[in-house]
Amino acid sequence: MEAFFENKTKYTEEAYLKFLEAYNKKYGKKYKRGTMFFIIAMLYFLIMNIIYVRDIKMIIFLTIMLLIAIYARIHVQNKIVEKELNSEKFTGEQVFTFKFYKETINISNEEEEQEIGYYNIYSIQETPEYVYLYLDSRNALILAKDGFNGEDIVGFKKFMANKMKHKFGNKVNYLKTSFKKKNKNKENKND
Repeated sequence: MEAFFENKTKYTEEAYLKFLEAYNKKYGKKYKRGTMFFIIAMLYFLIMNIIYVRDIKMIIFLTIMLLIAIYARIHVQNKIVEKELNSEKFTGEQVFTFKFYKETINISNEEEEQEIGYYNIYSIQETPEYVYLYLDSRNALILAKDGFNGEDIVGFKKFMANKMKHKFGNKVNYLKTSFKKKNKNKENKND
């Protein structure tokens, strides 16, 4: 069976850093709001406990929870990024081939091959250089737009919009919307 679309993307440090930038635009505010809400709530309970209750065990517990939240927000996130940047796929600058079939996506490099269903895709994000197919809120397949044949990116967007319609409904319309905007911009340039 022949693939509908094929993409070859070299995973580099630059590609990962651009993914982090896109990720922060998409999920960063949500993550920061949640963390800030938790820290503010813990501070509130800590202050109320100090002023009114003065239960030393609760003060110690709340202080520890607050420190853990701050540590997790700063240190753990940095460790995840550092670990990923030092992984073989980025240090070795591996080339991944993505083949899009009717029901599955085949992902391969020189050493291994994996197949996933479209139902595994959590979200889709597009930037000027990449398309990110999120597998969960932290992990994504990074597809360089220049890894497609010139005409394939437009067809790929339509294909993915159709594949994801059952899962995302109108949320996936950004693919069609950005396609229409590009066409309108091209028409305006020709005028």
